[in-house]
Amino acid sequence: MSRKLNCHCEGKATCKLCDGSGQYDYQPSELGWMPFPCPTCESKGVVRSVDGVESPCKTCRGQGMVDPGDAPTKGGWNRTWKILMGA
Repeated sequence: MSRKLNCHCEGKATCKLCDGSGQYDYQPSELGWMPFPCPTCESKGVVRSVDGVESPCKTCRGQGMVDPGDAPTKGGWNRTWKILMGA
């Protein structure tokens, strides 16, 4: 069953995972909630701006991999649900 997860980029237009919407769809595999390569930085952990300045990737928080089990929570009910029911 596919789930909508919050993206760590907080809706940045440059994010290739959520396309700036702040949420993306994730379908757990038969192994469960598995990390996957970051599409924004292409698993490098850094993004280069137009003027050549490198900064940590907002989508994967500089790790190069996106962990759907560690999606950010929004609001108290969402946080409680995540604590009680898992990601």
